[in-house]
Amino acid sequence: MSRNSYLTALFILFAFSLTIYFKLNLTLSEKKILPPPSGLEFYHFGYNEVMADFLWLTYVQQSWNCYMAKNCHKNWGFRVLDEASMLAPKFKSLYIYGATGLSILLDDDYGAKEIFDRGLAEYPEDWVLNYRAGYHYLIELENDIRAAQLLNTAGDHGAPFWTKSLAAKLYAKNGNFEASEILIQSMIVSTEDSFWKKNLEERLIEVRNKKAKAAQVQNLK
Repeated sequence: MSRNSYLTALFILFAFSLTIYFKLNLTLSEKKILPPPSGLEFYHFGYNEVMADFLWLTYVQQSWNCYMAKNCHKNWGFRVLDEASMLAPKFKSLYIYGATGLSILLDDDYGAKEIFDRGLAEYPEDWVLNYRAGYHYLIELENDIRAAQLLNTAGDHGAPFWTKSLAAKLYAKNGNFEASEILIQSMIVSTEDSFWKKNLEERLIEVRNKKAKAAQVQNLK
């Protein structure tokens, strides 16, 4: 038997074993859908992308069932995406859609954070990914500063203009007036829309006033 035939046979056996594994989850263990075994990235035999596709399809098919029936192992969603992303680090859908579902459907906010961060390491300039990660940091993790950084990056790479405006508000809300001021100034220079320019100029004055008041309070201490 040639080497390629041997590897193909091993992969077919592996895929068959995984199929049986997931079927057993659905038939013999209705209470919990278990996560895939760890370390798959070391046993792909060159079929890493195919295996990542298989895990992704499993995640898509089972996420709704997990949400409705609450019958998944606590870390099931994260483990599936974790293994898939290690098998195929450039699989963008895992990060954009998988992490969002992990937070919204499966209530795993910190698992979603891990997947978002991994995706940002692979696609640091993708505005959709930065925007979704920024929303996650803002709403689910309540980390305004990190959210502002991500929304600002999203705005730099094609996101709607208001994302940078929101980033400036978040900086000011958390007392980082200098970052807010610099960002608003750059937006004033970059926009030709008279409505936005007037609005931003008013906000710049507001931020500078807050910055001055904060400095006065600091001097009194």
